[in-house]
Amino acid sequence: MPQELRITPVLNGFIVVAGCQTLVYDNPDKIITDFAEWVRNPNQIEGRFGKLMEVKGLRNSPPELYATATECGDLGSVAGLRR
Repeated sequence: MPQELRITPVLNGFIVVAGCQTLVYDNPDKIITDFAEWVRNPNQIEGRFGKLMEVKGLRNSPPELYATATECGDLGSVAGLRR
């Protein structure tokens, strides 16, 4: 579902707040292009901006849903447990 969108003009461009994300544009045509894309498919463009943030180190990658035993570490044997 699309988020609230707010566009604020500033001296050298525009600050765009879309949901909890703040973006800065220096080209109004790019705002219109991204907005049209966002309205058509919000999940795709939000995913694209999310990946861009990960590449730039502004957001951590989402955690994997599953981990291997090696990633979890050796859990040991249940035989050594006492009641």
